[in-house]
Amino acid sequence: MSAIAAVHRRDGVTVNDADGLARVANAAPHRDASPACLRIDGAAALACAGGRPSDDSRSRTAVVFDGRLDNADDLSRALGAPLHGGDAAVVLAAYARWGCEAFARLVGDFALAIADARTRRLVCARDAMGQRPLFYWTRNGVTVAASDVAQVLAHPLVDAVVNEGMAAEHLTGMPVTVDETLWRGVMRLPRAHALVADAAGVRTFRYWDFDPAAHIHGRSDDEYAEQFRDLFSAAVACRVRDARRVAVFLSGGIDSSAVAGVASAMVPAGVRALSLAFPGEPCDESAYVDAVASAHGLALEKETVRPVPRAVFVERIRRSRDVPPEPNGAILDPLRRKAKDRGVDVVLTGYGGDDCFTGSPSHTADLLRDGRLVAAALQWTRDGGLPGRGYRYAQLARTAVAPLLPAALKTALRPIAGSPPPRYEWIREEFAERVALS
Repeated sequence: MSAIAAVHRRDGVTVNDADGLARVANAAPHRDASPACLRIDGAAALACAGGRPSDDSRSRTAVVFDGRLDNADDLSRALGAPLHGGDAAVVLAAYARWGCEAFARLVGDFALAIADARTRRLVCARDAMGQRPLFYWTRNGVTVAASDVAQVLAHPLVDAVVNEGMAAEHLTGMPVTVDETLWRGVMRLPRAHALVADAAGVRTFRYWDFDPAAHIHGRSDDEYAEQFRDLFSAAVACRVRDARRVAVFLSGGIDSSAVAGVASAMVPAGVRALSLAFPGEPCDESAYVDAVASAHGLALEKETVRPVPRAVFVERIRRSRDVPPEPNGAILDPLRRKAKDRGVDVVLTGYGGDDCFTGSPSHTADLLRDGRLVAAALQWTRDGGLPGRGYRYAQLARTAVAPLLPAALKTALRPIAGSPPPRYEWIREEFAERVALS
């Protein structure tokens, strides 16, 4: 994990800010404590701690890259030549060929910043799933971008002023704003988005999204299953392509279990399973974990879950100047340390399996919006009969209709539906009024 940084001047004058850029790049020692390498040449300057900027003299571009590409070989073939210099070289070649359209072709976890001397612009991007962070600040023709909030705040031009509106959203427990941070003017680049800073200003845009009109047509259930199996196997294979040591965070769920099973057949050295145990608790899934590890010959290590001390979260806030991960995320820290100690190159997980395959009662709202009334009625009936969910038909009806109503109408209907507006007794009224919290 490296810390990348970039500074851009809108007026096109060469950045003369080695001290400020170095302060930004070196302000995240928890990511990498080594001194940053700087590249200052033109209106966009780059720096990286834990690596160095990569250059392409032919296209007059340079990049700092935090992450990994899982389809570098495919990109090299599409570009028509084998590329040397790692993932960063592939990114520069793709950008030289396709411009910002290249980002939609990148598969992997990444955050990057490109200095383009031809156009005197800075281009940044985050991966489609937002696995690698990137933050930015812009004012008076200067743009600062970096891996961590703490890095952006380290620049001499950036004032650390609290964003009370964002603080209020977090206090409700239901934040909805995806691009703001706890600091005024310091923005989070959303996943699957790119940023361009040039003489015309600073703009962000989504470079990739799911295609809601896309359909896969199969002649039978078996054919659909076969297509899924092929895609699933390809997704696992590209993640372990160059890894010497592979681990999987294994629970008792079908998602991580399926990932572990497929990966075990692809990695000659075997896959290490790292798992959390909750002895004596109803949520303990050790029996399922043991069965999966035995079936696929996985080297299994378990870690008994212990409460995470408050001091851990305080330290994370201090070093990152951002909201710490939720407790359910922090309990995985012992597994992350085990993976590091074992020299693991890639850790696979089942994250997102529930979201993608369990389904949601909100699907009925999609059917209603598309005018498929019969299909919506059938979906509503089936959801109400699902075992173990405890869904009530009236609750499901509200879930289906509410997303389709204007906000003003929902507010007017709350008293009729017996749903009072949310109250947050722990937030002072004067603060709620000041930030227009509703």
